[in-house]
Amino acid sequence: MRKLLCSRSAWGLLTSVTTAVMAASLAAPASMAGTGTTYPRCGAAVSDPYNDDFELYGIGPGGALYQKVWAPAGATNPGWSGWTDLGGVVNGNVCAVHHPGSNDQEVFARAAGGSLSLKYWAPGLGWSAWQNLGGDITGTPAAIYDPLSNKMEVYATQADGTLGQIAGSPETGWSAWQNLGGSITGNPSPVYDQALQHMEIYVRGVNGPLFQIYWSPGAGWSGWVNLHGSITGSPSAIYDPVNNKMEVYGTQADGTLGQIAFTPGTGWDQWLSLGGSITGSPSAVYDASDGPTNMFDVGAGGPLFTTYWSGTWQPWQDIDVGGDLVGSPIGVDDSVSGNLEVYCLTSTGTVFEASHYGDSWHTTDLGGSLAGL
Repeated sequence: MRKLLCSRSAWGLLTSVTTAVMAASLAAPASMAGTGTTYPRCGAAVSDPYNDDFELYGIGPGGALYQKVWAPAGATNPGWSGWTDLGGVVNGNVCAVHHPGSNDQEVFARAAGGSLSLKYWAPGLGWSAWQNLGGDITGTPAAIYDPLSNKMEVYATQADGTLGQIAGSPETGWSAWQNLGGSITGNPSPVYDQALQHMEIYVRGVNGPLFQIYWSPGAGWSGWVNLHGSITGSPSAIYDPVNNKMEVYGTQADGTLGQIAFTPGTGWDQWLSLGGSITGSPSAVYDASDGPTNMFDVGAGGPLFTTYWSGTWQPWQDIDVGGDLVGSPIGVDDSVSGNLEVYCLTSTGTVFEASHYGDSWHTTDLGGSLAGL
């Protein structure tokens, strides 16, 4: 069963990209195969394989964190729980991620004063108090698990327009904030490239081009790479473990969906327009069960649109939800159920769910009174 849930002039201060940096990026051997898995990164929806459930997080109008949990058949309380108030005073949207080393569920958000806040659930301990990790950030933080270090890495656009990073875990502590430079806007999109063992970060430059910076073993951080294009909002990057490709998507200035892809040994393709008429930022999801890349976008007026790769890009499908969706969709491949899931916030602050099984769509409102997802 496939289940879809719907809730996503100059480069300024950036370091100049040298020919050597570009050559190093393009010359990586194509023989480095992926493992067929992807590594956890954050969003409002996250699988918890330790507790065998699926969790949804949002921010209430007063700034408190809320949680809703789905448990499979056979659990003590199967199906969706009610909304639980986990406290705190944060704003914007939520970044929740599972740590496969410690089995923590870690939730990051921006505090009212601009610092990074963390609340986490640990086996045997339950929920922690809120922790202040410092920094001065804007937008939504983006956390991702690094399998090389067994640490969580958090990236955020800082108040001065540069990219900031902090790494660590609740058990081992956190590093100081590192400034990676840049002149960026929107939210960063980190993704782990297992073929090259790179941690890659994609961001939108202040005038619309896509930029990349990456960390590689033995070399550290690269210079910034200008991938051009003209996008709005924030990019969405995913790794394809079957073809060892990196794919990055963005809403283009003309309202269509754009894609650029990297293949080891070949390099970056040219930008490809996938059409559509969309707003906000796209959400790209790799479906581990079926293989293809799936795209979700909110169109003008609020409907949800989807397309997916199956040898070629399929025609856009309008999932009719009455034009009530706001913001950007948030997609995730649920490792617990094996379902592909996407969430959207409605104009009234509830969370909308559209589930696809059999040959038709089924929609549900999950309730809530949220200001962010």
